[in-house]
Amino acid sequence: MQNNETNTTIFSQRNVDAFKNLNGTLVVPVRIMKKWEASNNLGFGFQSFTTYVQENQPILNEQFYYMLNSNHTLQLPHKIKMELNLGLQGPQAYGLYTIERTWWLDSGVKRSFLKDNLDVSLTVTDIFRTRKVVGSANFDGNINAFDQYFAAQSFRVNLRYRFSKGQKFEMQRRSTNLEELNRAGGN
Repeated sequence: MQNNETNTTIFSQRNVDAFKNLNGTLVVPVRIMKKWEASNNLGFGFQSFTTYVQENQPILNEQFYYMLNSNHTLQLPHKIKMELNLGLQGPQAYGLYTIERTWWLDSGVKRSFLKDNLDVSLTVTDIFRTRKVVGSANFDGNINAFDQYFAAQSFRVNLRYRFSKGQKFEMQRRSTNLEELNRAGGN
């Protein structure tokens, strides 16, 4: 809440008074080539937030939004598998704030060794360091803005070894002697 006479602003965390959301999702898997597949998800919708801040005058924040996630899997020579994941998030409403659009690109490669028992993978997330959350709210000329990066960029090396390679593992059952169990103090 803002008091223009005293030039003060009071911040408090609280819920919005009304929220409406209408959304949908479209999933489109595509085989581009024999060794290249893509899974595409498009989410879209409309959000409406209503908040009564002062003097029972509503602040309305509405936004049509969209989100696209396109995951591509490519089988490369020498048993190398590559994945690319492109994300795009359009502008969104969030309470009193308007969040700007953002995008990101992740990638990884995987290779199996030792008769496919050992997997080695290298993964890079947010390659271009673009997955930021930038937003602002403006009411009565008071602008509250933020520009945050949540350290989403990373480089990982993973090693995974399959000991049983999917073979069924059965435990041998032991016969229990109740007399011996009772003697040892068991119930």
